[in-house]
This record gives sequence, C-alpha cells and structure tokens, in this order.
Amino acid sequence: MSVRRIRRLHVRASIEDDARHAATLLTDAFHTASLPLADQGRLIVIRRLALGRLSARVSPGSLALHIERITRDAAADAVAYDLPAAADANVVAFPDRADAIVALARLHGRSAPADDWFWSDVVPGWRSDASRDARWSLLLDAAHQMPEAGVVAAAVVDQAIRAGTEGGLLSSVSSGQGAEWLRLEGWSNTAPGLEPLLRQSLNARRADIVERWRRQWGPTDDRLIWLCTMLAVQEKPVLVADPRLPARIAGWLLDAFEREASPQSTGRTTRKPTPNQIDDSPCARTACDGPDRPEDVVGRPRSDRSSDIDPSLKEGEALQSTDPDRPVSFDSASRDTALTGERGRFDRPQREDDAGQLHVDIEPEPVERTRLTGAFTPCAGLFFLVPILERLAFAKFLAASPELLTIDFPARLLWFIGQRVGLTADDPLAAVFHHEQMDDVDDSLFIAWTTAVRRWCRRHARQGLTTLIRRPGRVHISRTHIDVSFTLAQIDVRLRRLALDVDPGWVPWMGRVVQFSYRADHIN
Repeated sequence: MSVRRIRRLHVRASIEDDARHAATLLTDAFHTASLPLADQGRLIVIRRLALGRLSARVSPGSLALHIERITRDAAADAVAYDLPAAADANVVAFPDRADAIVALARLHGRSAPADDWFWSDVVPGWRSDASRDARWSLLLDAAHQMPEAGVVAAAVVDQAIRAGTEGGLLSSVSSGQGAEWLRLEGWSNTAPGLEPLLRQSLNARRADIVERWRRQWGPTDDRLIWLCTMLAVQEKPVLVADPRLPARIAGWLLDAFEREASPQSTGRTTRKPTPNQIDDSPCARTACDGPDRPEDVVGRPRSDRSSDIDPSLKEGEALQSTDPDRPVSFDSASRDTALTGERGRFDRPQREDDAGQLHVDIEPEPVERTRLTGAFTPCAGLFFLVPILERLAFAKFLAASPELLTIDFPARLLWFIGQRVGLTADDPLAAVFHHEQMDDVDDSLFIAWTTAVRRWCRRHARQGLTTLIRRPGRVHISRTHIDVSFTLAQIDVRLRRLALDVDPGWVPWMGRVVQFSYRADHIN
C-alpha cells in the first residue's frame, strides 16, 4: 500500500466532537482507499482535494469509496512535473518519489528555479529562500527516509558532482553525519576491514574530489567513507547488497594513507592479513541447507583473485591523466601525483567566454541503459524469480561472495534463466539484463542456481519455469523501480497462495524496488 501524507485537513462542523470524529474517519478512510496511480508506484501531489459535505454517521468504508471517486477524477487531470503547466496545476505526477528527489537535486545543482508549490511536498522543509547548503542537506535527509536510501542518496551526490557544485554539498556535512547516513542506508559496520576492496574505477574528475576531501577530512573520517561509498554505489547500484562495502572502503583509505606515508612501500598493504583474508583464499560457498538450495557452488570469478590494485598501472600513473573519461583505479585515488600540474586537479574543467567570465563545464547526464517505459514483454513473469531467490537465501549467498556483485551476477542469472525459457535478445528486457558472456565466470554457478529455482517451482508452485516466466505484461524500469503489470485475467491462484505476486519491495541485490500490479485493461 502506498504511503499517504496529508499536510492540512480542514473540517468544519457545528459540534466540536463531530469534527474530531470526522477527522478520525477520514484518517481510516485514506489508509484503506485505493488511490489511482499512487498504488502503482507513482508519486501524486494534490494541492487541494475538496470532499464536500459528509454525514457524521458515514462508515469508513463508504468514505473510502467516496475518496477514491474524488481522487480518480482529480488524477485524470494530473500534469507531469517537468511541464510548464505544473506550476499552476492542482495535481502533479512524478514517476516515483526517488525520481522526484533526484529531479529536484538536478535543478538545484544547476541553479535552476525550483520554487513551485509541489516541491515542498517532495522534500519536507524545502524553501526557495533557504541557503544552498541547507537545501542540499534537505535533499539528503529526504533520500534517507526511503527504503532505497543508498541508491537515492548516491544519485543526489552524483547530480551535485555533475553540476560542479559538490563543494557546497560536502562542506555542509558535519562530523559524524557520514556514519549516521551509512547506518540509515543499511550499513552498520564501518570499521576498516582487511578484506580486499572490490575493484572499482573513477574518472579523473571524481578521483580528484576524493583526494581533495581526503586531505581536508583525513583518511579515516566517516564523511570520506560515506562519500566513497556513494561514488561506488552510483557506479554500480547492486553494491548496496554488500554488507561490508564501507568497511572495505575504510580499509582501502587507511592502506592508501599508509602507503603514502611510507615512500619505501612497494604499494602493498603494510598490515598483515589473517589467513581467511588472503586474496587467493578459497572462494566462499553457500550456507544454504536443504535439497532446494545450491550447495558447494563456487562463488567467485576465476580472474578476480588477484590484488585489488590493477597491475597494469604503475604507481600513481592513473591520476596523471586529465581526461575526465579515462577510468582511474579506485585503489590509486590517494596519490600525491594528483596534485601535480599547472592547475589544481580539484578544479572542474573551466573555460573563459569572450567577456572573461569563468565558467564550469557540467558533466553530461549519461543515457540510462536501464530505463524502460511501458515496454511490453512476453516474459514479464521473469520477475517472479525475485521472491523465489529471496526464499533461497540468495542475498546471504551474495553477502558471502560480494565480488559477484561487481559483475552484475544477479542480472546475469535472471538473463541466463530467461534464455532457457525463450527470452530473446530482441526482447525489451534485454536492455536491462543482457550481458556479454564472460569466460572467467564458471557456468556451473548459473546452472546450480537455475536448478535450485526450478526445483522450488516444481515443489511449491506446481509449475515449471516456462509456465512461470512466459506471462505477457508491461514493465516500467527506472533508476530505482521496477513496476510489472498484468491483466486481472492472469491472476494465478498458485502464485497468490505462495504470495509470489506480492510486492517484494526494496531488493538490494537488484538495486531497485520491485512492484507487481494487476489491471483491468488489456495490456497488448
């Protein structure tokens, strides 16, 4: 059920007790009413909703039906937030709340006007007369009120960096706030760990930002750990499923500082790892029990058992480049060579116009490979595998082998299973899940999980994978949401009995909120 928030409720009655009773009835009715668009994951902001005269003896059920009729008529005139008419509209629609927060961050980063009436409903406390730094804090606070806090907060930081205004955002972060945000994003342990950092890359511009704030905050500051975590999650959202990601980053930052403080260092960590933390240690295995779960499955790519430092790069070489598109090893971002050169590496690419004014170039917004809008697919049932994998302890398996997240193993597994039942490369889902085959990933890992899912379906759902997956539907995929809709005629009692078509909600290893819905209209 979607969340409903009412800013002000005006009730007039001849007797004060009747007014209080009506307020209680309205609260119950709004909780039970099915609101159009909102229950499909959309964010609907209504400026004023007139309910008319109500009887003091009306039942909550009848009142809920009345609210449904009123809101249905109002939502029919909803205006998209990015249209000029939204400023004067009574109802404004967003794809989802996360998209609304990121859109506001984009406007704020580029100093575009964002004083329309509906923005204060998207981000509580938003005021156009507030300071720039205070509004960044409001955006991050709003992001951390959501289940998918890590992904949304990372997108807000990304918008600030693309606009070249990350200095205002980061300077407004107080000491200790980074640790609190990491806790709200789902990470409770930020103590430096000895586990090898998963290989990550930053372009030169973002590596310079890390270096600048490392020198200002220090290598062990919680704000720096939070910043590096956000950069890693923005690059690969599924990393939010790694419970040790901040600890790995904290360990890497500390090791980089130790290497920098020791010129005689060979570039390796000076701390002696424990036996179970050596890079070439045996790979993690699943801890699942029972015949329905894969056992003794290798959980690590064969080619990713070396150190986290790229051996093809000489020490400090990666950050010598000023090309913003050249990838930089995440392990080399703390070199003194980042400070060499005629101009500071901390500056955004700059240019002067004819009048001598200095301008900051804004990073172009990348094309979102994973955005689908109402795409029809004959294999929409592929997303029913998400709750099945959850019941097979897939999240625990990935937590034990987080290196699989760097190769998008969850998406590759769904694509692998989909191909077995007829999912083709020309299907719209290919834009989301299709990956080139990797020779360094053992197929036995995919086969083991496919077998486990097939056995679970046969035993509990009484159907095979083909019957489960080959269900036509429409799919909406955004930065943070996957919305799958079917017709009412497709309701399957076997799935309903197992609650497989109940919204999984926030799924960290997918990096998205997954939602299912059934509609009366035909979807072809």
